[in-house]
Amino acid sequence: MTSHNEGNIEQKLNQWLNTQGYPLEMTTAAFFQKRNFQVSLSDYYVDFETRETREIDITAILWSNMQSPVAVQVCFRIECKQSKDKPWVVFIPETQRDFPFPPLDVFSSKAIHAFWLDKMQDRSFSDILITTPLLQVKRYGYGLTQAFTTSVDIPYRATLSAVKASIDRVTEMENILHNHQGNGTLMCCVVVPVIVIDGRLFECSIDKEQNTHLQEVQTSRIQWKGTNPLSTYPIVHLTTKAGLEKFTEECQETAEKIITLAQNNMEELRFVASIFTLGKNEPQ
Repeated sequence: MTSHNEGNIEQKLNQWLNTQGYPLEMTTAAFFQKRNFQVSLSDYYVDFETRETREIDITAILWSNMQSPVAVQVCFRIECKQSKDKPWVVFIPETQRDFPFPPLDVFSSKAIHAFWLDKMQDRSFSDILITTPLLQVKRYGYGLTQAFTTSVDIPYRATLSAVKASIDRVTEMENILHNHQGNGTLMCCVVVPVIVIDGRLFECSIDKEQNTHLQEVQTSRIQWKGTNPLSTYPIVHLTTKAGLEKFTEECQETAEKIITLAQNNMEELRFVASIFTLGKNEPQ
């Protein structure tokens, strides 16, 4: 039998867990696993600025066929934050760009970047790429904050963690590709930084009359403009716990379309990828 004190401990533990991020991490992992991603919790990365090893909450990966000349990994590096009593606010500028350009919207291997730049001239290719859910033209913010607090900037830290973890994954895959020799499978990646919050999310904008507008949303995005070794300024995606099911569905569709485009243009991707290897194994 469970003693009275043991029952109190369980109740206190449940109450404490509900104030922490662990249940959110497990819930997020389960949604990605449901979408056929390989998921790792409490993963690690190397901070490119300090060279220290840090933790990222979740890494979710979908691979293309590993027997292909080039295997493509689509990876999501995810930071989870509990914020039930403090809504997050994304600041949206009044003017937005009117065209998407996926090569600059994500972190990716140099080979994928060069491959996309070249193939974007092909209308049939670009039409598919720019209509993938996470690469479509949508409003994106320039800033992010947590309401009702003046203490630690948790949104900034979460963004930095997801971004740096994404950079580390690309760097890791770049090193594997660069040092590749022989005729085995080459490897490239596309990496998307993500923040999941257990709380409410709002977008804030100002109209032409300078009136402030707030709109509650389940997903949003901001552009990261910090200096980084990959010299690109990707979109960081945000979703609430309530929006996880639809968001992970979009992650799966995006990953599958990226992989399909790579597989359907494998010889071109193989040629481009081979240029970035130490062995320079260009196909004959």
